[in-house]
Amino acid sequence: MTIGKQVPLTLKLLACLKILGRGIVFEEVAEACLMGTETLRAFFHLFVVRFSKAFSSRFIRAPAIASEVQEASDLYARLGFPGCVGSIDCTHVRWVKCPSQTLHSHVGKEKFASRVFQVVVDATRRILVFTSSAPGSVSDKSVAHVDPFIRTLRTNSLFTEFQYHLRDEAGRPVEHRGAYLISDCGYHDWAVFAKPIKNSTDHRDIIYSKRLESVRKDVECCFGILKVCGSSGHCSRNVGILVRNCHG
Repeated sequence: MTIGKQVPLTLKLLACLKILGRGIVFEEVAEACLMGTETLRAFFHLFVVRFSKAFSSRFIRAPAIASEVQEASDLYARLGFPGCVGSIDCTHVRWVKCPSQTLHSHVGKEKFASRVFQVVVDATRRILVFTSSAPGSVSDKSVAHVDPFIRTLRTNSLFTEFQYHLRDEAGRPVEHRGAYLISDCGYHDWAVFAKPIKNSTDHRDIIYSKRLESVRKDVECCFGILKVCGSSGHCSRNVGILVRNCHG
């Protein structure tokens, strides 16, 4: 630890980036950078808040114009899902220091206290939408029901009038309208969600479902990357900001 000497700002910034990028605990980074653990902890929480406010909207944003919708759809068209603009899912992030008075509302199917986040990514795993967190006991359907982006996807003509072509059983192109997202079966039976077909014995349904699950790995991989980066678990009070900053 540096004694009687102020820690350089650049060293603090490098320490924060190392924590975000590697998920390393405060004590290990502080020791390597010759600074106090509490000094680093205090600066880290300040850094993630300021960094998120300054940069998150620049990198995390949904398609807002026709060319951006088309670009997102083109990525999925090459994977066999024209008209799709992203993959959606919810993930639970453990809340280690959840207050006891709110514990009951934060323990859900994961069996531990958590905050749930809904994320939409494109086929390159770039995050398009990152919702505010909800208590861990809240279901995916409930999160989607109040998500402004899902409401926009269902009502804004930029998405509802988006045109693309599918093929019928004879191989003829058929025009369709309405962009959609790939999801799992935990979401609503809405036209904006393309979900696997469960309990079907039709080989076409089985092939379709397997392909959809394969393409939907983009959002699962994104969660894996974020959780590795944020696995240090220090930022219980800023857990959403921490995960947001780990993007990219």
